[in-house]
Amino acid sequence: RRFHLASMVAAVTGSDAAWLQANVGDVLARGMAKVVETQPDDPVACLASFLLSSHASERAAANAAEAERVAREREVMRKEKVAVELRMEAKRAAAEQAESDALEAKLNGALAEVSTADQALDCVIEYVGAKTKSTAYVALTDLPSKAVAEAPPESSEPEEPPESTEAPEGEASTAELAGEGEEGGEGSTESVPKPKHIPNLLSYAGALSGKALSRPAAPEEEGEAADAAPLRGCGEGVSFDAVDAFLEGGARSLLVKSAFLNRSVKFWGAPRPGDLAMAPFSDEDGDVVGVLYADSLDNGGGLPKATASVLEAVGVKLAAALKRVWKEEAEAAARAAARQAAAVEAIRRFCGGLLEGSASDDATPDCVVGLASASPQPLAEHLVLCKSMIVAYPDWKVACLGVERAAEEGTYTVLTQQRPGVMKADLEATGFPTVSLESLEDEAKEAEVVFPVERGLFKVAEDGKVSSCVYMGETASEVEGEEAPTATLVDSWAAGTVGLAALFKHMGVELAQQIEADAPQTTEVSAAAEAETEESAAAEAE
Repeated sequence: RRFHLASMVAAVTGSDAAWLQANVGDVLARGMAKVVETQPDDPVACLASFLLSSHASERAAANAAEAERVAREREVMRKEKVAVELRMEAKRAAAEQAESDALEAKLNGALAEVSTADQALDCVIEYVGAKTKSTAYVALTDLPSKAVAEAPPESSEPEEPPESTEAPEGEASTAELAGEGEEGGEGSTESVPKPKHIPNLLSYAGALSGKALSRPAAPEEEGEAADAAPLRGCGEGVSFDAVDAFLEGGARSLLVKSAFLNRSVKFWGAPRPGDLAMAPFSDEDGDVVGVLYADSLDNGGGLPKATASVLEAVGVKLAAALKRVWKEEAEAAARAAARQAAAVEAIRRFCGGLLEGSASDDATPDCVVGLASASPQPLAEHLVLCKSMIVAYPDWKVACLGVERAAEEGTYTVLTQQRPGVMKADLEATGFPTVSLESLEDEAKEAEVVFPVERGLFKVAEDGKVSSCVYMGETASEVEGEEAPTATLVDSWAAGTVGLAALFKHMGVELAQQIEADAPQTTEVSAAAEAETEESAAAEAE
C-alpha cells in the first residue's frame, strides 16, 4: 500500500503536485497520521470518515466565517443607512423648523401691524391654514364691546404710600376679606369671580364668512320643562360645547375625528369625511371672544397631531391683537367724536359770532362765506355786511338749530334760522341798495322778520376752525326749535327769491341776483352745485 501510495504521489508532479499539496495535503497527512495512530481494522474507512468529518468541520467554519463577514458588512450598511436617514430627517426637520419659524415670524409681524379686526383674522386664518395644511376660519362671539379704560392723568405730586392692609387685632384684614388668606386655612374666604358672558351667537369669517351659528335652544313643545336640554344629533353644532367647556375651566380645544360620523356637527354643505378641530380664545377677563377652527374636510384626511395646540397658541395671539385693535379703534372713535364735538361747538360759535363780530375767532384766515343769492366773499367782508345789517335790525339773531356730519370728512350740514326782528333804522350795506326805514310800508315796518330754516354746508379745517360756509337756498321744515318764518319770505323762497334777496323784497326792493325759481329748495344740495360753489368760493378767496 505504501509503495502504491508513494508511487501515486510521485506520479503527480509540477503544478498538480503543488495544487494537491495545498488543498488536500494537510488533511490527508493528518488523516493518515490518525490511521497510523489508531490502526483500525478498516483503515480505509477510518481515513474516509476522518476526511469527511474534517471537510464538514472546515466547511462549517468557513461558512461561519463567511456569515460573520456578511453580518459585519450588513451592519456597516445598516449603520450607514441609518446615518443617511438621520441626516435626511435632521435636514427635513430643520427645513420644517425654518418654515415654521418663518410662518411664526410672519404672523407676529403681521399681527403687530394690523389696524383692523378683519386684518387680524385674515393673518391668523392664513397662518393656521399653512401651519396645519387645513382649511382655517374664525368665528366671533356676541360679546358686547367693553369700555376702554382711560389712563389716569399724570400728576406731578408724589404718590402717597398705600394704606396698610393690616387690621386691628381681632378684625379681618382687607387681604383676608378679598380671599387672600392661606389656602384652606380656617376663616379664609374665596373671592367671587366676575360672571362671564355666555355666548349665544357665533359669526364666522374666512371660509365661512357670512355664516352664523346660534346656540342650540331647548325644544318648544307643550309640556316640556323650562330647563329641558336642547336636542342633540341634529346638526346643531358642537362649537358651543367647546365654548362651555372652556368657560368651565375644562378642555381648551376640541378635536372631532371623522366629523361626518358625528351627527351634531354642523355642515354648511354636504357632509364630508375629515377631521374638525376648534379652540375658543378669550380676553383678559376670561370672556370668550371667538373660536378658531381648522378642518381637513377638503382633502378627507386627518389633521396633524399638533393642530389643537396650534389653535390654542394662535388663539392667545389673536385675542391680544384684537384687544389692541379694538382699543385703538375705540380711542380713535373717541378722538373723532371729540373732534366732531369741538367742530360742532366751533360752528355754533361761528354762527353766533357773525353778528357779534367774533366769528373770526373760530375761522381760518381764508374762510369764505357764501350766502344764498349772493356771491361768496371772504369772512372779513361778510362781517362788515353783518355789522351794517344789525344797525338796521339791532335785534337780529342767528339760531343754530342743528349740526350733522356730512359724508365728506370735515364737512357738516348746518341748519340755521336768521331772525332779524323788526327794522328800526335805515339800511346802508356796501354792495346793496340803501333802504330807508320811512320807505317801508306800514305792514313791513311792524313785521317781525324771520327767515325759513336754511340748510348750509360748512367745512371745518384740521385745526378745528371753519374754513367755509355755503348756503344754496335750500330750506328745512319741522325743525325742533324753529320759529314760524315770515309769510312774505316764505312766498319769496317759493318763487325762487331766497336769502338777502328775499329780505330786500320784503322791504320792497328787488335785487338782480337771484336763484332760479325751479331750483330744488327742499332736497339735498347736488354734488355739482356744491362743486360749483366751492370753485367760486376759492376763486373769490384768491
